[in-house]
Amino acid sequence: MLIFFIVSCYLSPSLLIVTRADNVKSSCQGTGICNNLYECLPVLNQYKQNNTRPVFCSEEDEIVCCPVEIEMENARISEKKCLEYLEYVFEEVRTLPDDPEDDYEVAHIDRCGIQVQEYAIEGGEDASHREYPHMAAIGDNSIEVEGVEDYILWFCGGSLISENFVITAAHCIVTENTISPKIVKFGALNFDVDEPSAKTYEIEQAIAHPEYVRQFVYHDIGLLKLKENVKLDFNIRPICLPPSDASREFKSIWATGWGKKKGEGYEGILQKLQLPLVTESQCGMTYTPKRTKRLPNGLNGKILCYGAIRGKDTCPGSSGGPIQVTSRNVYCSYYLVGITSAGVRCTEGYPGLFTKVSEYLDWIEDTVWNVK
Repeated sequence: MLIFFIVSCYLSPSLLIVTRADNVKSSCQGTGICNNLYECLPVLNQYKQNNTRPVFCSEEDEIVCCPVEIEMENARISEKKCLEYLEYVFEEVRTLPDDPEDDYEVAHIDRCGIQVQEYAIEGGEDASHREYPHMAAIGDNSIEVEGVEDYILWFCGGSLISENFVITAAHCIVTENTISPKIVKFGALNFDVDEPSAKTYEIEQAIAHPEYVRQFVYHDIGLLKLKENVKLDFNIRPICLPPSDASREFKSIWATGWGKKKGEGYEGILQKLQLPLVTESQCGMTYTPKRTKRLPNGLNGKILCYGAIRGKDTCPGSSGGPIQVTSRNVYCSYYLVGITSAGVRCTEGYPGLFTKVSEYLDWIEDTVWNVK
């Protein structure tokens, strides 16, 4: 029996209060520009992620020395966007001043919902509100069911990666039947109750990777373009794409989805499950061309294996959903490591197959941000 040693402690909402002490300076002295802390995301990130205190320009609250982002000039657009989306971790709250002639007082509340884990659990467990704010549920609302009004079949998972694009598996787009992606829901935790944070958006275009062929597992990645931009906040915000140098394989990842446990049907509450890495050689011995026709050329370096030779694996209901790790570089953020693709069966001894996202960064950026 495999037991994962993971962490757990809620990062409760808190006001961001910075002690300035001797850090006050009259100007940046050529090292940058004076700006509001919440508009200077590199400094804000360093403060929250690494506890590096800002250098203040003056006595005015929250005005800091913001360096020119030279280090970001050569970064990929997905890396720049990752830092931009940090602002949505915080809720801006305006309160009435004591003196009616004064301006509103503004406070920024940290709404990070990511959990740090430190106790052992077996298998998976329920996720919490705002823990995976990028998580998307993909559905088809065009199916008619007798006696059921406004029926929606939720059949795949996905991840928000920009204001108007969701990434998922290509097999959720090129399906074996008449089911097709029509709508996407964000901010949902429990499908059995109506949640104020849950928002639904219509899909304008479904784009499977051009090299994907339905009967095979290769290039099982796709993008959904929404008809309108998602209103981002601390409940709904994009996940970061992995850095371009993220070639290494993580020893363990977190898989999330409204999947189904073996023999128990689909789960109403978003599930999270930590999965260990299965090496390519181990995985190749399980998924041989003789045992599955879906991998006639074996593993091609663009497919990751996680799960366990002994233990739990994600189930088919999680198709298209993310596997992720916490970012060490950007506060309260995840990196999207892979997309749940396929497995021979949802059972012990068969690790899950996941499309390796870092192998498709050029195609993703070209499609989402028109990078040429």
